[in-house]
Amino acid sequence: GFNKFQTEYPEHCETNLDCSCPSSSPPSSVLGLGGLRISSDCSDGDATESEGSPLPNNQPAFPVQILPYLYLGCAKDSTNLDVLGKYNIKYILNVTPNLPNMFEHDGEFKYKQIPISDHWSQNLSQFFPEAISFI
Repeated sequence: GFNKFQTEYPEHCETNLDCSCPSSSPPSSVLGLGGLRISSDCSDGDATESEGSPLPNNQPAFPVQILPYLYLGCAKDSTNLDVLGKYNIKYILNVTPNLPNMFEHDGEFKYKQIPISDHWSQNLSQFFPEAISFI
């Protein structure tokens, strides 16, 4: 798994992970996304990055490219035709219990909705095979 991924996408991996201390907390950036912090609210596009200054709260503008053709966004992104068009997004994995698939009936977008809250207490792993299949 990881070794193959690391071979194919080394720019998304860190190789200097120190696993000698099993009681320590896990590394924050296994896939090189250590600066990514997800919250219930996402960037509304007003945040700009000036030379040498990070975005507020060190949060990147959304959507964030995870792999080629794979983006992580938020509810605002999924309802913004300009954002979807800019990144040529046509498939949307909606992991919410109540957010509608906004453009589902237009025929231009394909949706998969997994009706679960993205919360630490939820068992998201049971939905991984379904989500991975869609992706």
